[in-house]
Amino acid sequence: MSHAERRYAGIRPRARPTTIVSFASGLRHADLSDEVRYYARRHLLDTVGVMIAGAPGDVATSAETMLAGVRSGGSIPVPGRARRHDCSMRRSIGGTAAHGIELDDGYRVGSAHCGCTVIPAALSVGYARGIGRAQN
Repeated sequence: MSHAERRYAGIRPRARPTTIVSFASGLRHADLSDEVRYYARRHLLDTVGVMIAGAPGDVATSAETMLAGVRSGGSIPVPGRARRHDCSMRRSIGGTAAHGIELDDGYRVGSAHCGCTVIPAALSVGYARGIGRAQN
């Protein structure tokens, strides 16, 4: 068990959504401890991995088919899928792929699947804004 898991075991947060948004909007990478950065990277890579693993599955394929019937394509890649989509479709298909095979989020105590909603959305917005892409 990590230091963070020992420290926060059994604690139930009582923050309101606006408190969480205020806290998150004030976060800066430089202010995070090495341990927090390590777990954030690990969680990000884990979620992208399950997005890729779940992408060829029936659930993600059905979601892509349904969404393609109501929206046009786009330029944002979806990990594990051949087609590109707009930001909204990409995060929906990516989240469905991540959650579709039930391997997302290894934090068993919380039984939460936040990664399959947060990570695809954050990656979609980042890609759409050009964050992390090489500039020509």
